[in-house]
Order: sequence, then structure tokens, then C-alpha cells
Amino acid sequence: MSRPILPMSTEEKPIGSPAPTSTPAPTAPSPPTSQLPGDCLPCKLVGCAGFSGLGLYSYYQAAQLPKTLVARRLGLVAMGSGFIGAAVYRLTMPIPPPPPSDS
Repeated sequence: MSRPILPMSTEEKPIGSPAPTSTPAPTAPSPPTSQLPGDCLPCKLVGCAGFSGLGLYSYYQAAQLPKTLVARRLGLVAMGSGFIGAAVYRLTMPIPPPPPSDS
């Protein structure tokens, strides 16, 4: 006959669990910075398109608001301008040169 499944208390350990160790679990080593990929053109285009879309949507939402909500409209226009600026920067930001190899 099977036993019902009950929640474990904090004092009980499951059967076959390893004994606690004082050493932390090993983590995967991070790759050296010279092996990290650079910024590619498709990555820049996708980022630029995303920021442009956010900026244009903010402008559109500002245009839909009534003229009496001046502060909200200005806030949306400022956000839209920031997103458009981020899109231009994302597209034109310089790619740093790769570090010199040690070999």
C-alpha cells in the first residue's frame, strides 16, 4: 500500500539528500572579455526599431489626449523624444575595438 504524500517540515531531510557542505557549489566560469561577441548590425537595427516604435507610440498617445491635459501631453512628448533619441544613439553608437590578443 502506498503512503500519502505529505509536505516536508523544515527539520526533515529527504531520503538520499547529500549532507550539507561548507564549500559553495561550483559555478560556470565566465568567458574572457576577448571572447565576447561584438555588437552586430541586426542587433542595432532591432534595437533602433524597438526604441523608434516606443517613441512613435508615445507621440501618438500624446496626440490622442485632450488639449486640456497639458502636463500629461508634455510628459508623453518628452518620453517619445527620449525614445527617438535612444533609437538614433543605438543605431549610431560606436563599436569599441576588440582588445589586443595576448598571442
